[in-house]
Order: sequence, then C-alpha cells, then structure tokens
Amino acid sequence: MSRITSLASAFVLTAFSCVSTFAEDVIVLTNGINVKGTIVSVENGNAVINTQGNEMTWPLSNVHKITAGGETKEYNPLKEVTPVERKPVPPPEKTETKTPPKSSGKTEPAPAKVDKQKVLAMLNGKPQYPSWLKEISNTPNKPAEPFWTGRASFADMQQTAGQFFFLANQRAGTPQHPYWLLQLAIALADTNNDSAAYYTAGQVGILSELNPIDSSIDPYNKYQDIKFVGSTVRGRILARNGVDDEVLQQFVGMLPTTGYEQALMAEALAMGGHSDAAKQMLEKAYANRRGHIESNWSDTMIGLRVVAIARGLGDDVLTQKYSGPFVSQGYDAQKWPHWKAAWSIMKKIEDLCKAGKHPVVAKIKAGTYEGTSNGFDGPVKVAVTVAKGKITAVKVVEVKDGRPRSAVEVIPVRIVQAQSPFVDAVTGATMTSTGIVTAVDDALSNAPQQ
Repeated sequence: MSRITSLASAFVLTAFSCVSTFAEDVIVLTNGINVKGTIVSVENGNAVINTQGNEMTWPLSNVHKITAGGETKEYNPLKEVTPVERKPVPPPEKTETKTPPKSSGKTEPAPAKVDKQKVLAMLNGKPQYPSWLKEISNTPNKPAEPFWTGRASFADMQQTAGQFFFLANQRAGTPQHPYWLLQLAIALADTNNDSAAYYTAGQVGILSELNPIDSSIDPYNKYQDIKFVGSTVRGRILARNGVDDEVLQQFVGMLPTTGYEQALMAEALAMGGHSDAAKQMLEKAYANRRGHIESNWSDTMIGLRVVAIARGLGDDVLTQKYSGPFVSQGYDAQKWPHWKAAWSIMKKIEDLCKAGKHPVVAKIKAGTYEGTSNGFDGPVKVAVTVAKGKITAVKVVEVKDGRPRSAVEVIPVRIVQAQSPFVDAVTGATMTSTGIVTAVDDALSNAPQQ
C-alpha cells in the first residue's frame, strides 16, 4: 500500500540502517533530503519508490530530482526550510556569566573543561542508536499503540522506545507522525541515549510546518509546540554534555506559550549556566502554570519543577518565593496524592534554603552519606559517595513509587556526570526525579566538611 513518507522518517530510517539495500535509485526532495530505494513508477504527478519493502508515494511537486538507472531528471528547484515565526526569546536583563558565584548552589569545583568540538562532532555525527532499540523495533506483531501505563520501569521504557521507533516510521505522512517522532526523541533522552535523542529531536525541528497534526492524541495542537519541545530535548542534551554556550541557540526565534514549555526551557537554560535567562523564564512559568500533559495537575507539577530549578540556581530567596505559597497551605490542603507528594518535596527544599545549606562537594569529607526526600508514593532515600572532592556514586536505597519509569536508573548517572544533584528530570516521572534530586541535595548539604 502506497503512502507519503515525511522527510524526518526517511532520515531516521537511513541513519538506523533500516533502509533497503537497494541504493541505485534516489529521490531528492525539494528540501534536500535523499530517499533511497527502487523506483516503482513516475506517473500521474507522483513518484513511487520501494524502500524496505514499502511503496512510498511522493508528489512530484515536492521532488527536486530523481536518479534511476544512472539517469537523472530534475523537476523543481531546491527550497529552504522556512523557520517558525515566533517572537525571539528576550535577552537576559543582565550580562551572563558562565562561571557561577560561590552561592550558586552548583557543586565545586567546576567540571573539567569540555572539548566542545568533540562533543558536537559526537552529537552531530551518525546517531548512536542503542542495540536494544533495533531489536525491539524489529520484533514482529507490534501493537498498534504503546502501552502508556506500562512504562513503569527502565525495561518498560526501552520497550516503549522501540514502539515509538516503529510507530514514527509506520505513521509517516499521517497526522500523528510528528507526535510519535517527538515521543521517540523524549524516550531516547530519558534512557540517556544522548546521540540518538539529539538527532531524532533535530528531525522534529526540520519537519515541514505544513505537516498535519492530530490534536486528538495529545495537547500539542500545533506543529510549533512539537518543534519547541524537540528544541528543549536538544537543549537539555547539550547542557548535559557541557556545551553550555550552544543551549541558547536551540531557542532562537521561539517563544514558549505555556507554563509547561516555559519550565522546560528554564530547565535547559539553568543546566547550561544561563542563570539570568533561566530566572526570567521561571518567573513566566510560575505565573502561567498550565499546559502540562496531565492537565489537572499542571499547577502543582509545574510549580514543583519551578521550585526545584530555582533551588538548582542557588537562589534561596527566589526558591522560597515560589515554594512559600504552596507550603503555607499545608500537607492536607488537598486530598490528591500528587499534591501531597509535591508539598513534601517543596517543604524539604524550603527547609534546606532556610538553613542556608548548599552542596559544596569539594569541601565534603570522603565518605558515603544518606539523604531523604519524597517521591510520588512515599519516601525516597539515597546514598551518595564522595571521594577527593567528587561525587563518585549515587545509589537509590529506597523508593516506593509504582511508576518511576527510568528515573531510578538515569538520575544517579546524570548526577555523577554533572557532579551536581541539579539535573534534568525524566519526562513522566517528575515526582520521582525531583525526589531523588532533592534527597541527593539533602545528603550533600548536610555532609561534614573537611
């Protein structure tokens, strides 16, 4: 059955070596993308190419040229991708400083200088997809949709990522395609597969804005929303890998419109050391606490992330400004479990701020220290090992959450990599992620110093 294939799908298939071995025929689209396979027909205003056993139909109006049997015919000139028309992100009111002050809350000493060119070469090179993704995506008899409620563990996250890969390619050209491609990028990022996530999120960013969006399956009712979230994925990955000065570039020409988008952007900016810009975005997110995928929980979930990000920036006054209105209402102000969980975490963060405690790893005596906080379903306890002024291990000793997704596995890894407890949260596991981060913050902030 013929179907129209979007350029991003063709990119993913090619990069993952899932295309047909036939390479003698090539369709070059007007956006410069090559689709390889075997030409079936060129007639009635369409070009049909067989790739990996699937016949894909492209309108000749979207084709630059076709090469088949050694002959090439041109149809239309190449076009440039039109950028999203959004107001640019306002510049920070103060000059950015890449070296945070002592009170910034970031662990000391600063991480070793990153080889920016090496990192960018890794991220912009051939995507390094995990072997398990290929195995899962090649499994026959795939279900039509992922098991949303089944993403309870790291293994479940892997399974779902495989389903997203399958669906991103199967649904190419349909109104649901951009959504599945974005979900694949997020799933890869949340299993710490940075290269593949960065690449896939980039494909979201170059999709044609005319690509239809099926708003019935997600709150993202515009392509710009999906593209923006894809940019936050890339921003987080750049910051994770220490390429801080590139983070701002991900948001050029974009303006987040919901509190959820603003919190995601603030998180990436904060991780990248752009504290002034992050604070400006936090202010907007706090005042506009809507847009979270769990719409009934937007106020609480976005509020919690704003408080946690402000804590990571080391600004006690700002943190308490955001936590105060929540904490002052009391644990029993609402009966909902997400309220009680968020309240408990915010209270822990607020107490650390009031005590003036911040983790300064370089001054901590060598040893293993325990810290506590709360997750969604109960207490979280961690053990953090410090040696020679560095975090060498983080272990989640106790967590009762029934749906932590990949947070228990990946948050400790991110903390050791960043040498700071203030890392990005796993999508869909806000409580667990923030609970682990706060427990590590608690352990390091109360550890004895040399």
